[in-house]
Amino acid sequence: MTGPRLRLPHPLILLLGCLVIAALLSHVLPAGRYQRRGDPVTGRSVVVPGTYARVPAHPLGPFQTLVALPKGLVDAGSVVFLVFLVGGAFSVVEQTGALGRAVGWLAQRLDRREALVIPIVSLAFAVGGITENMQEEIIAFVPRPSSPSPFWCLSRTSWASRDRSSCSPTTTAPACARS
Repeated sequence: MTGPRLRLPHPLILLLGCLVIAALLSHVLPAGRYQRRGDPVTGRSVVVPGTYARVPAHPLGPFQTLVALPKGLVDAGSVVFLVFLVGGAFSVVEQTGALGRAVGWLAQRLDRREALVIPIVSLAFAVGGITENMQEEIIAFVPRPSSPSPFWCLSRTSWASRDRSSCSPTTTAPACARS
């Protein structure tokens, strides 16, 4: 018997909730600003330490709060586009089952040592982060509740404890789970 399952709201509801909380906090928290200067090495604007000063508060009203979301999307358009593009590409990879088969193959090769799969996959993502600067792209790997995780083989009834006659790295997770 399992207890009640925690059900989180939709991610957009969470984002809107954070936006409303930030708008409400603009009425409570004191406003302040640091001086900035251009960094010749990186070409970015950086904060000058020790230059914090209070400024007059400009709390957000309801209309400004609603407009903040599309403004933020426009300001971060290149990142949003990259996440959608890479997310779509990884969705195709997930739909073909390539990632699940790769993890299943790795679990099979590491027979009785499935716990090594997590560090190996983490190392692969770390190498991707170092060489390709993967950060936002990892969002595509967050499992959706409606689809089986590509890491199904690491469950309590792991690859090593399954009947291998009906379960192979090319078998889909739901079919394998029935065996």
